[in-house]
Amino acid sequence: VTYKIIKSNDFNTDSSLDYAFYPHVRWNYGQAFQTKMPAGDTCSFSTQHSLTSDVNAFTVGAAFNIAYNGFKKRIVKQLTVSKASVLSAVSEKKSSHIEVYPNPVSNFIRVSFDQPLQSSHFEYEIFSSTGTLIIRAKEDFNQQINVENLTPGIYFIRIITNNQKVSGCQKIIVSK
Repeated sequence: VTYKIIKSNDFNTDSSLDYAFYPHVRWNYGQAFQTKMPAGDTCSFSTQHSLTSDVNAFTVGAAFNIAYNGFKKRIVKQLTVSKASVLSAVSEKKSSHIEVYPNPVSNFIRVSFDQPLQSSHFEYEIFSSTGTLIIRAKEDFNQQINVENLTPGIYFIRIITNNQKVSGCQKIIVSK
């Protein structure tokens, strides 16, 4: 998670930044943290949080205090992300420049691109229908992707090319 803070010269900010990570699992209230406010008018603060397979949604947030001529306010920003929203975003990025075939598939799929690419390989991620990441790998453009170990069902494959840019995502059906 990267928090980006744009400060105004009109306001004074506290010296600390509070941030939190709340996985939505049972009665887990998450973790709260505090760090020194980064210097500069525009600054970023990055941190990593771990997710377990039973987390279907989580919330991240940050807060800090500002002051101006005796006026004080707490600035709070939070974002909740669910596997369903990630999967929806993934499924909407279907590209006409990428073809995944055959579909339905039982053993191997191929990916073809109708535009020249800057690299000789691509990365891919395969998600289950519930949004769980199943496979993340890198392949040469002329190689097949092995899906014979996947159980029959609906999956989504996200193709990543040229400097981590998501090129497209398509639904695939694995049958045996």
